[in-house]
This record gives sequence, C-alpha cells and structure tokens, in this order.
Amino acid sequence: MSQLMHPAFVLIALTLCLAMPARSAPELPPDEAYVRTTPDGELVLKGQRVRYWGLVTAVAGSPGLAPGDAPEVVAGKIAGHRAAIDRFVVRLGDMGFNLVRTWEGRYPDQKDLPLLFKHDYQVGDGSEADSIAYSWAQLDKAGIKIWMSSTNGVGDITPQDVGIIDDPASATAWQQAITDLAGIFKGPVPINGKGTLLATFDERTEALWIKRLSLLADFPNKYKNGLRLGDDPQIVVWELTNEEFPYRHFFNGGWQKLPPYFRNKLLARWNAFLQAKYGSDEALRNAWGFLLPEESLQSGTVILAPLSKPVKGELAVNDINPAVIESLRSRKADGYSRDDFNRHRGEDVIDFANSLIIGHKQRMEKALEAMGKSCRLSPTVYDSGNDFRIQAAYMHQHADAVSTCSYTKGMGHDPRDERFPFFSHLDDSPRTSWDVPWFEQSTALNKPHFVYETNIGNQTKYRAEYPMQVAALGSIVNWDIIVWHTYPGRDKETTDAEKPFSRQASVGGDYFTIRGDEVMIAALRAAGDIFRQRLVAAAPDPVTFTFGRKTLLDPVSMDYGTSYGELGQRFIETTYRYGAQVFIDPTREDDTVGERHTIRPNVYNSNPVEPNDQISFDWRRGHLKMDSPGAASYTGFFGEYGQPTIAFAHNDVRFSDITFNNPKGIAYPVTPQEGYCSINLITSDGQPLAKASRAILVATSTSFAPGYQLDVTRSSKGRQQDGPADVPPQEHRGSFVVSGGKGDNLVVGVGLTVQSQAIDGMHYTFRDWYMNPVEQGTVKDGRLRLPADKDVWIVELERR
Repeated sequence: MSQLMHPAFVLIALTLCLAMPARSAPELPPDEAYVRTTPDGELVLKGQRVRYWGLVTAVAGSPGLAPGDAPEVVAGKIAGHRAAIDRFVVRLGDMGFNLVRTWEGRYPDQKDLPLLFKHDYQVGDGSEADSIAYSWAQLDKAGIKIWMSSTNGVGDITPQDVGIIDDPASATAWQQAITDLAGIFKGPVPINGKGTLLATFDERTEALWIKRLSLLADFPNKYKNGLRLGDDPQIVVWELTNEEFPYRHFFNGGWQKLPPYFRNKLLARWNAFLQAKYGSDEALRNAWGFLLPEESLQSGTVILAPLSKPVKGELAVNDINPAVIESLRSRKADGYSRDDFNRHRGEDVIDFANSLIIGHKQRMEKALEAMGKSCRLSPTVYDSGNDFRIQAAYMHQHADAVSTCSYTKGMGHDPRDERFPFFSHLDDSPRTSWDVPWFEQSTALNKPHFVYETNIGNQTKYRAEYPMQVAALGSIVNWDIIVWHTYPGRDKETTDAEKPFSRQASVGGDYFTIRGDEVMIAALRAAGDIFRQRLVAAAPDPVTFTFGRKTLLDPVSMDYGTSYGELGQRFIETTYRYGAQVFIDPTREDDTVGERHTIRPNVYNSNPVEPNDQISFDWRRGHLKMDSPGAASYTGFFGEYGQPTIAFAHNDVRFSDITFNNPKGIAYPVTPQEGYCSINLITSDGQPLAKASRAILVATSTSFAPGYQLDVTRSSKGRQQDGPADVPPQEHRGSFVVSGGKGDNLVVGVGLTVQSQAIDGMHYTFRDWYMNPVEQGTVKDGRLRLPADKDVWIVELERR
C-alpha cells in the first residue's frame, strides 16, 4: 500500500499544531476520568467497561430574549428557560439515556457559530453560548455524556480566508476558485465541501478546518470553571465528519464538477501518486497494458479513471492543451468506464483514494489530538457513516472506533401478507436492514463500535420490536455506543407542570422522530437498560472475516452494494448465529474466515437463531426472547406463541394472563390473533434479578394518533423527497400516509401477571408517561398484576 500521509499536508498540520497553545494543565481531571479505548476494542472509564445509550437531540434551546425586554422580563425568561432545560435533563434520565449526540452551536442553524466565536459570553446572559454551556453542565451533573458532532458545523470558506496559508503565488487563483465554487453551489461553500472532498487535496481548506476545530475545542464552559471543551471528560466521542461518505463521492466523480483550479490540484496529486509508485511511463504502461495517446507521467496528464461511473476524459486530465482535451472528448464522448481498462488500473485508483482520504483523516486526527486532553484521550471517529463499502471499513479501521448507522421502516408492500399494511422483522430471519447490511458488516476486529444513528419509522404498527432487536444485535457483537435519531429538541415549554411532554409523535416529513412516542420510548428504556448494563451475553466465539488486497482493491467494489465479494453475502446470517467481526489486511492477497463455518444467505435458514443460550430469534413464531439472570424480555406476537405462559430459564420469571386494551377509535387495534407486545422485566443495577435492589417492568404494544389514516392503494412518499406516491405500495416505502393524526396518541394497554420469587417483597410503583405515580404497593407471593386498562408507562421495583 502507498504512503498515506502527504508531506506537504503533514508540514502544514504540524505547523498549525505547534502554533496552538499548550493543551494541558495540572488542574485538569486525571486520565482515568476520561473515557478511553482499550487495545482489545472496549470503552473504559475509571478502569471499568462502559456502554452508552444515546439520543440525537438539542437540549439548550433559547430563552427568547427580545430587544427592549425589561431586566425583570429578561430574568424571568432565563429562569423559565433554565427550568425547562433542567426538566428535560431529568427526562432524558427517565427515558434511560446516558449520552447525547449534540449538534448544538452548529452551522448552518446558528450562523454566528457561538462555540467558535462567542467565548466571551457571561454566565446568565441568556445568549446561545450561555444556554449551551449551562445545558451541558446540567447534563454532566446528571451523568450524561456528550458525543461531539458540532465539529461538522464550523462554517464556510470565503475568498478572504486565503491567508490561512502564506502562498502568494496561488492566492489569486485560489480566491477565484472559491468564488466560482460558490456559484456552482449557488450559495456558501461549507468547509466540509458538500461532497467535493476539497479538504483532502486543498491545503488551505484543510488548514482552515483545523483552525476552526481549534476554536471549537477552546470554547470555555463557565459553568465548569472555564473548562475547555477540548479538555472536558464529559465529551466521550470526537467526530471528524458526519455522513461525508468520502468514497461514495470519490468513486461517483463529484470532483469533476469543481472549478479547474481545484480539479487540477486533485489530478496533480493522482499523477504524483503514480510517479512515486512507478517512476516512468514505461513501468506504468507495463502495469496497465497501455496508456492513452494523451497520457504521460512526465507531463502529468494521466487521467483519473476508471471510477464507478464513466469519466469524461476532458474533466479528468490536468492539461489545458485544446488538442488534448478535444482528443479525449472525441474518442470517448460518453466517458471512460471500467471496461476500457484492465483491473490493475482500477486497483491503482482505489489505492490512490485510500491514500488521499485516509491520509486526510489521519492529519485531522493528529491536529485534533493536540487541542486538548479529551481530544487526545477519548476516541475519534473519522466519519459517522460506514456504508456497505470495504474501503470505508478500511478507513474506519485506521480510526479509534467504527461509526455506523442503519434505518428501517416496518411498512409492508404486499397486500396478501397477513401483517399488511405493516411489516414485522420478527417474521423473517433476523436482520436490521431491508437490503445490503450496514450494521451486520461494521464490527471491526479490536475496535469499539458506535452506532451514531438508528431508528424505525414511526408510521408502522410494529415499531416496539426494533429497540429490542438492536439491543440484541449490540449484545451479540459486543458494541459500545448506540445512539437513536431523533428527539428534535426539547419538548415545547408549557405552564402545565403536570403534563410537560407531548404525547403525539410526528409522522410527517421526519418519520424517525421518537418525541411523544411513549410506546417507542418505553421499548427504548427497556432495551437501553439491557444494553448499557450488559445484561445479555455476547456470542462466545465470533467469526472473523478477513479480507485481503484483492477484495479491498477490486474495481467492482466502487459500486455501492458490491463490496466484499461473495464472502460478504454471508455477513447477516453469520452475525446472528455466531457473531462476526471484520479485519481488512492488505498484506495478504485473498479473503479467509480461517477454519470457521459461515452461513450462506437463504440456504436452509435455521429456526430459532440462537447465538448463545440467552438470545433466541424464533422467526416462525414471530418473537425475540432475551433470557439472562438480569433480564426477562419477550417481544413479538403472543397470539402465535403457542403457550399461555412465557417462561424464562435463567431467572425463574413467567409472564401470563396477557391481555390487550385497545382504545376506542384506534386506527389499527391489536387483535387477539396477533397479540403484539414487548414485555420486559429488567434489573436496574446490573445484578441478577434475585439479588437486584432495583428493577423495572415495561409492557408496551403500539399506538396511533387519533385520525391516523393510510391509503393502502398508493405508495408513501420518500423521506425528504416526493417519492413514487401514485403507484402501489413499494418495498421499504409502504402505504401512503393520508394523515398522521392529531392529538394525544391512542395507546394499546398491555396487561399481564408477573410471577417470580425473585421479586417477592419488592416495593412497586406504577408510573404514567409523565412519571407521576399511579399505584404503589408490595409484591406478595412473587406475583405482580399489571392491569391493561391502567395508564402505566413503567413499573419501578425496589428492594427495601
């Protein structure tokens, strides 16, 4: 493999780092106060392994100060604003979250970028900076950590930024190129480049990005004695980019739309890469079989091809000679494709992409580490995004941790299916994706695994299952962080202190929100406790998929969904049966799984699927059970269970007398034949149930807002796009949502009897959605009855 760190960029990064002030001081917290990674890929805090169950949300908000407000009005607004922050922080704990993935203070929502440029705020002044600092301090007091994503919002590049690097010879051309790029974008040019990958090959862009990151790291939290973000142990993840998906943009050739100045800089890097690797046209021609008549290393005119899509020769050559450009254009008017070259040339393109992209990420990480103790000790992720692409996995392998996401909708498309218009993943062999896997291929050998976003669409009836599926998968493959998307800002402030939280989930344009969805949040609370406390065991001996140079550099892998070759088709089934992890080793030629067995897709899929004796996916009876000393969890179609009692072997727990209470007018009631529910008795202190001092009982099913209506003859619109609305329901999109409904959700109540001597004598409290007590008492004779007609969101159990 080629050298990843380009010398010119390394020099610039080191110069910037040396120019920064010292980032440590004796008064900073000790090393053990910071979340760090171990050599075998786990997160530890104070010597103990930790896991995080997080939420994408904004906590700070604004007090709504207006010019001319009297001092007493200002004081009242700030006091009310802080009370709302405090209330939401408590609520986050009630919902079971111990981490927030924050985008506070980011561009473009906050044009003045308070975290970068408003360090002189005063405590209590009600500014954006003050509100952010206060909210983070309150989260910290509650033990809630932060995943820092504000690194993605560091503003625009303008021609006036030319002085970030002292190079008068290129200054005018660079300024004109930035002006031209703004014209192409029809607006500002963000530093992260809108898929142009500009910072990977333009020194000024990368240097400006590093400078802006240093301003972010320097933000002082004046509610923590001025502790800088870069030194704050509350921040447990530093994220370089969010969904940049750099290989996607590189292979799709988005860089061809850049102004010639920038495009030629990239092409010069490509030719320099080839010069360093081959040294002469003769050696290059011998490797590639032939060169085009216009191509020469000596003149730096080798075009950057092939890519995933045909490459226009005139846009991929660093040459202003009109004859050369016309020759390339006329010879292949439709562009040069992979079929026009041999495999070796395609391999070199991928090799160059790895050098370009990973080298940039490594320089950014090195600069970030110099910005503070948290930046240095806590993990950095290179991109929140690990799609089904081997090169992306290879990039993450160079980082401190892997970061990935996955989404599903749970909507059916075949009217003949018994669950139509919905779909349940519990009816099929286990998976989280509807197509190629993102989750099941992203666990790297000896690297922590972070889920930066995931969710199921809230349009479906069967959404309570998804948190349990993700918790089970995260347990099987031993993940470290799972973050849910999204809770779009705090609940609206209200004077009604008894009911401050919405009870209606939005099913409009952002159908992945969980705010107001008490069914989904109940399931998340139970699943979160299982995952955070490691109550369910991992697969004991996971399969390691090792991929060699041949697959890493295969030109076919430039296309989405074709990475990893035939072996990659076995990820999903193998992961759930044995556990799986990936290692990419470019020093070996071929792929291997050693002597281990893997499972081919759709070849006599077994049932149940059991990676160990604590997790069972029975997709023929439509359920997932997790059964361990600290967890008794059943999610599925109880009407198809086949027995009146759900029994658990590891904790002597039995669920029986399960009933359902459908509110009047609910759009899709739960029938006795399906009996859809998620019932969970979970310890809250990590102990086996018989020894636990605290536990929770969560029993939930489904809900819809009054007036929820689907048109099952038409397809749903796509998220953030019009979509194929005037055709029959399509796979993944599902039926057209005529109305998401309005008003408090109509929630199906679940009643049951819990039997276990382990809970005998424990004090119980039934609590509603607002955490108000509904009923209290003591468990007698190891039996606890939860009626289906009571408004109970969670049951708390305590051994006194």
